[in-house]
Amino acid sequence: MNSFDVEAPNLVNTRKSKLQVGGAIENQAQAVKMMLREEARTPWGKFLALLAILFGLIILTIFKGGAGSDSVIGVSCGTAVYWVLVLIAVPYLGSFTLFFADKRLKDSTKKEEIDYPYVEGDIRWNKRSVVVYPMFAILAGTAAGCLGIGGGLVLGPLLLDIGVFPPVVTATSAFTIIFTATSVVSQFIVLGKLPFAHGAWYCVLGFIAAVIGHNFVKSLVKKYKKNSIVSLVLGGAVGISGVVLIATSILDLAGGGVDLTFSSLCDPNAGE
Repeated sequence: MNSFDVEAPNLVNTRKSKLQVGGAIENQAQAVKMMLREEARTPWGKFLALLAILFGLIILTIFKGGAGSDSVIGVSCGTAVYWVLVLIAVPYLGSFTLFFADKRLKDSTKKEEIDYPYVEGDIRWNKRSVVVYPMFAILAGTAAGCLGIGGGLVLGPLLLDIGVFPPVVTATSAFTIIFTATSVVSQFIVLGKLPFAHGAWYCVLGFIAAVIGHNFVKSLVKKYKKNSIVSLVLGGAVGISGVVLIATSILDLAGGGVDLTFSSLCDPNAGE
């Protein structure tokens, strides 16, 4: 047996290994390219899911009714059926949370397998984050409903803390507030707690203030080329809101104009 007989199989095996490695790298690059192309598209599926959540909650609100609006299916406020319609929102929302948590984990696993090129500001989902972040989202919704503050004041600092770029934070917070605010407003309308005249004025003033604030901050970022300005403005808004909320509460308590007792959800004159 000459040296060629020994080396030839080794050369063939080496060439096959290189071809396999090259093929794997090519497939990996193609997978990354496809995922980047997919993420560049408008996520209509996620948007439709948000609409399903919103309209589902509004339908439940209309079904159960309240002091400000009778139930369309004849449910009396405070009955067992009424509370079932109230509590059914928990598994309804929970099913969406579990679905998207599972999807985020699967997408994250796939990205790790193809060595996805993460960039600064990308969120890396794992088993801990899909539990912790929804908990903060629940906190944001609770704060929006009970304290009268925007959910973005809670989600904004959270997104900044996990490394999301400030412009993305403001855009995300503004987008999500559309759904949280609409849901809360529908609840207050049905419960008879929202004076429409006041609501219209606040809507107009809020829209004008949002447009002015957005353009002002945008001009500052463009002029000084510092995204940290967005973080500063967001932090200032959170701080001022907290101070104003505490100050007004103290003044109301000192003046004796606040009734801290619980009132009936079914009494149209409660809380007045």
